[in-house]
Amino acid sequence: MAAATAVFGTAELSEMILLHLPMRDLLRVQRVDKDINAVISGSKALRRKLFFESAPGGPLTHFLNRNGTISSYSSGERAIYKKRVRNLPEGMEEAMKFDEMWHKGKDAPGVPVPVELNPVFAYAMREVERAMMAGNFTQASLPSSWRRPEASWRRMKMTQPSTEFTLFIQYWSVRVSKTVATLPVRPDTDLGQLVDTIYERPYIDSIKKSVKSFIKRKTLRDIHFVPAFSYLWDLARWKS
Repeated sequence: MAAATAVFGTAELSEMILLHLPMRDLLRVQRVDKDINAVISGSKALRRKLFFESAPGGPLTHFLNRNGTISSYSSGERAIYKKRVRNLPEGMEEAMKFDEMWHKGKDAPGVPVPVELNPVFAYAMREVERAMMAGNFTQASLPSSWRRPEASWRRMKMTQPSTEFTLFIQYWSVRVSKTVATLPVRPDTDLGQLVDTIYERPYIDSIKKSVKSFIKRKTLRDIHFVPAFSYLWDLARWKS
């Protein structure tokens, strides 16, 4: 016990140990132990792992190659993407064949940059979707863990590195699907700010107007909050 106390009493050693924890576990321990919370607050690497701070590399620009091939952008260097392993290109000649990619700067294409979607973003959107599917259009209808103003998820970034993208708010009925609103998301936007904005006018009014009639007729199938670049969705998983 004394040895363990000594280890966790050293910030550098604590950081090395905590960096090996899965994100889910790291979020849990920082809530129950004030010393570990202090280590996380003082560690840039741990703050970035929890999406509290953006990793270097931004601002990023999205490149869409209209004359591209069937090649596709890698979600990361040897990252699992739709159960297949894809690599970043070895050089610019290969990069020019990509359909889409994130890169630094405005002159496209540049050197592709892996972008990771915060898995908590996906969980938050699912809770909002469930509430609205039940006809509830206020934040008060969300589970209590998603309503606490001091909750950790509220200060998280959506992606690493932070990127600018558009959130499409869509509904699907038995016969039609429609985008009812688009919400621009800036690189410096926190997840809490994004959820707050969804419930503000004009977004919530557009959603209610389009969706309520389908709920009444029992023809609504789904409501989706989809990032403009849907391949980001496939990165919504807990990272170890």
